[in-house]
This record gives sequence, structure tokens and C-alpha cells, in this order.
Amino acid sequence: MLASNRDENHQRSTNTVVTKLLGTQKLLFPVDPISGGSWIATSSFSKVACVLNGAFKKHQHSPPYRKSRGLVLLDFFQSASAQRFADQYDFDGIEPFTMIMCESSGLFEFRWDGHMPNLTRCDSRLPQIWSSTTLYDETAQQQRNTWFQSWLNQCSDPSMLDLVHFHQYGGEQDHYNGFVMNRQGKVQTISVTAINKKESHASIYHHDLIADQFSKHQIDFSEDEVVESV
Repeated sequence: MLASNRDENHQRSTNTVVTKLLGTQKLLFPVDPISGGSWIATSSFSKVACVLNGAFKKHQHSPPYRKSRGLVLLDFFQSASAQRFADQYDFDGIEPFTMIMCESSGLFEFRWDGHMPNLTRCDSRLPQIWSSTTLYDETAQQQRNTWFQSWLNQCSDPSMLDLVHFHQYGGEQDHYNGFVMNRQGKVQTISVTAINKKESHASIYHHDLIADQFSKHQIDFSEDEVVESV
């Protein structure tokens, strides 16, 4: 299970989850209304990925950039593996980011700091949490990890709905660093999206917090068919 809270300008909220044909596989993802990319996606080849802004530390925003990080996320699904993506993708001109990638060979964390690609294998058996380095400093990230660990102590075997509930109501009511944040309307949590990956299919739960609209979608792990329900 992989869940993501998207912190952005409210004008980039969306309740649209789409399928896209990419060669012989199909992608399922909430689409960004401006770039056409996404921040979290799954495919009929049993892959899941999520992207966060920033790498190891907060960087200086220096546009223009060659391509949106949301489009880079979709490009990942064209790679044969996370290792191939890290070794062969052209990251020049891309703003720093972190990507969490789940595939048949395991769970990986990839960071591009603007200079060097860095790929790390993660233990998929252990619960883990990531926060964007452009929005949350080290102290805020440690606090969020504490909230996460406290929740796990109370909910050791969470369901998908438990995870979605935590992303929306967990931690403390901190408008600046909470899981659902709002920094004077300039940047705020605009959606909660979660993917539940099973042996034969994956389900996406998407809650647009701005429009207060919820939808559920499903993709089968096959090359030929995708099934959706709302």
C-alpha cells in the first residue's frame, strides 16, 4: 500500500483519474490539470510509483526546467526496471525530486539532486514515510515520522481505509507541517491518493479535498485489459 498527500496550489486540484496506453501496458493515475503528468501512478505491468519534490535537502528553484517531474514519473513506466531508469534516463534539466518505485524486484527510493542519480533498495516489509524536502525541514520530517510511528503502534495491521484515514486525520492539527496543511492558501494539501497493490490488480483511492469528491478505480495486471469503477 502506498499513499500520497499532494501539497500544491489549489488551482492544481483534480478529481480526474485517467488511463493511458503506453506501448503494451496501461497506466492509471490522477492527472495534473496543468502539466498532464502525475504524482502517483500504477500500471498493468504491476508497477507503482510516486514522486515528491526535492531530493536530499531543499534546493533553489531555478526555472526553466526541461520537463515536469510529473511527466518524469510517467516516463519511469517505460523503463524495464528501477535500475535501468536510474542508469539510462536523461535527468539533465530536471528539477530535483524523490521517487518511490515498487516493482516485481522490490521497493526502491530514487533521488535526483540535480547532479547525481541515487538509487536505494528499501525493505518492503517495513512501513516507511517520506516528506518533500522543499516543504518540510528536518525537524518537521522528524515530527511527521513520530506521528507515523505512533499511529503504527496503535494500528499495527492497517487496512487501506485505515491508511487513507491516517493521511487525512493523522498527526496533529498543524496548519504548517501537518499531514493536511494549509500555508495561507498559497500551498495546501489538495488531495489524498492511495494505491493498494495486490497479486492480480491494483486499486486507486483518490479524494480531491478541494472539491470534496472521492473516487475508486481499479486496474488489472495484464497487458490487454483495464477495468475501472467509480
